[in-house]
Amino acid sequence: MKEKINIHLSLDIQDYEIDKAHRIGQKTSNGLRPILISFTSNWRRNLILKNKKKLPEGIYIKEDFTKEKLEIRKSLQPKLEEERNKGNIAYQRGEKLITKKPSDIQKSEKRKRDPSYSPNQNQQPFSAGPKKIAAKNAFEFMTRPRSNSLMEKINN
Repeated sequence: MKEKINIHLSLDIQDYEIDKAHRIGQKTSNGLRPILISFTSNWRRNLILKNKKKLPEGIYIKEDFTKEKLEIRKSLQPKLEEERNKGNIAYQRGEKLITKKPSDIQKSEKRKRDPSYSPNQNQQPFSAGPKKIAAKNAFEFMTRPRSNSLMEKINN
């Protein structure tokens, strides 16, 4: 399995990243049984699950759920299909059904912010460049007189 993952998913899985790997189910005449693999890190497991579409036909990867979770997910399946038939985007995450209307997705995918306007700039977009200080004002700022209490200490 490690070689199949490395070849088809273009990932470099090392031996130390696999915690356990064993076949499950009863032996059958055709000899095909699922293999349960547990990884040492969830990061690597999630990376493999994200890339599972790259596998050739006949090899598939899916997450192993407990019987209770499988029953809950199976009961949500008709609701999932019903929402998809309505035209909504629906998917399962854990034991929850998540639905989104297509109009909600279009609103949330607006990535760029509208340009901000300053009242003094006659409705022109705000520039993100550094703020420029007039040289005269900057010089005055650097050489401003000290407070009276400090001047008295310096003079004495």
